[in-house]
Formats: sequence, structure tokens, C-alpha cells
Amino acid sequence: SDSNNKSIVDEYLSENRSEAQKSVRMNSPSLSPASAGKRIGAFLVDKIILFIVGTYILSPLIKPTQGFSMIPFFTNIITEFLYAGYFYSSQMATPGKVVFGLQVVKDSGEKLDFLKGGLRDSLGKSISSIILGIGYLMAFFRLDRCALHDLMFKTRVVEKS
Repeated sequence: SDSNNKSIVDEYLSENRSEAQKSVRMNSPSLSPASAGKRIGAFLVDKIILFIVGTYILSPLIKPTQGFSMIPFFTNIITEFLYAGYFYSSQMATPGKVVFGLQVVKDSGEKLDFLKGGLRDSLGKSISSIILGIGYLMAFFRLDRCALHDLMFKTRVVEKS
């Protein structure tokens, strides 16, 4: 087999690997990328909490008008923004990430501010979900375990040190 005939995927993965290795060397050695399994578990815990808040607390307070309404969609986005913004800026982790021993930090290892944390989860994760969740699936193939929303907001999900 000819080593010059690399597939596009092989080229992407080898470039990604070298970029991720540089990134890991540049950042604190205590920032080890979180495993995909722990990220999925944390995501599910947070979604359950947000579902309960939305269904049993917010929905009874907001009555949609006749016909199709975008109110539930916007309520969900605003709730995720406030939830993530608060927890990332105060504790570096949402309750789901706390359960799995994870933190979300800037690429530099610093704590996220309220705005960046809120936008990462509300806007960024919405974009990661748009095309069959490909933005999320990226984390399975990258050495640094970054999903699209991590790349967009220059964040990393790491094991708590």
C-alpha cells in the first residue's frame, strides 16, 4: 500500500492529533480531557434536571397562545443559558458534570464567565445538535475530546484535578 494515498479522514486525524498534542503541552498537565462516557453521563443528568425545571416549574407559568408557539423553544434556550452561565461561572461545572468529576474551563485553564458559559451551552450545543449531532460526535474522534461547541467557545471539558 502506498503511504502517499492517505484518505481525507486520515489526514484530518493526523493533523488533529498533532494540534491536540501541542495544545496539551501548552496547557497545564492537570487538564486531562474528559472521557466521552463521562461527558454523556453528565449531559444526561443535566438534561433530566432541565426537563424537570421546564416541565414542572416553567411550563405551568407560561401558557402558549393559540396555535403553534415558539415560547417553549425560547424558554428552553433561556433556561439552559441561565443554568450553564450560573454553574460554570460559580463552580466550573453544572450539577451533571459535578456528579462525574468534570469541569469546563477556557483553553487557558481559567474559569468561564457567566456569558461565555451560558452561550456555550445554549447557543453552542444547539449548533452542535443541528446536523444529526455531528458537533457532539466530533469529540469521539478528536484526541483533545473537544466537541464543536468547545471549539467555538475555546473551552475544554476536563477531569477535575
